[in-house]
Formats: sequence, structure tokens, C-alpha cells
Amino acid sequence: MEVPALVSGHPRGKGAESPSGDVVHADTDKRQGAHSFGVEARFHAAVPLVARIMVLTIRTLRTLDWLHGGRILPFLHDAFAEDVVVTRQVVVREGPVFVAEYVEGTLPVMPALGEEAGSDWTELADEFLPDEQ
Repeated sequence: MEVPALVSGHPRGKGAESPSGDVVHADTDKRQGAHSFGVEARFHAAVPLVARIMVLTIRTLRTLDWLHGGRILPFLHDAFAEDVVVTRQVVVREGPVFVAEYVEGTLPVMPALGEEAGSDWTELADEFLPDEQ
């Protein structure tokens, strides 16, 4: 499969967009400059760069580990003494999700972080799941 370069344009035509976003979507100045390329073209252009940065990061770590192991850079001991890598591939965060009635033109007032949801907020499960009998 041929991956389009950023300068080659989008295979579906100028300005083609997909439903997903990218880092350009929130920056209006950058978006104007990238307008002729669709999200998919920008994605395909970014993937090799991101992958290369990841490989170089791993190579740098392995090189530093090798230099430290060979006592060439012994001052790195503290950097290798502490676990800093998460090896789990699945992380589950659980918490309550609340919903409130939407009145046309008025958004429900969100409670501040750490505050209890008001009486106009209902837990999602209570609102949409069937009652247990």
C-alpha cells in the first residue's frame, strides 16, 4: 500500500476529511496551512515520524543502559535504580458517570471537582439500565 506523503495531497481529493481529528484540529492557524490535506493524509504522514521517534527513544535508552552497564557512565545509577515503566497493556479506570436533563439553549450546571452532583444529576446506570428485580 502506498502511503501518501504530506506534500502529495489527499487520495480522496482536496480537503477530504474523516470523522476523527488530529493535532491540527484545534489550532486554526495550523489548520489553514494544512487545509489542502485531509486528516487521513496527515495521519499517514505523521505515523512514520512518530514511529521513528519511538525507535530512537528505545535505542537511546538501550545505549545508555549499555554505557551504564559497562561502567562508562556510572553516574546514571540513580536513573536505572527506580522503576518508571508501566508494563500493563490494559488500564481500567472506574468511576460514576452522571447525566442531567438538557433544556434547549441551557446547559446543566456542572458541579466543581470534588463536589457532589446536585439533585438534577442522575447516575448513568440508574437512568439507562433496566431496574433490577
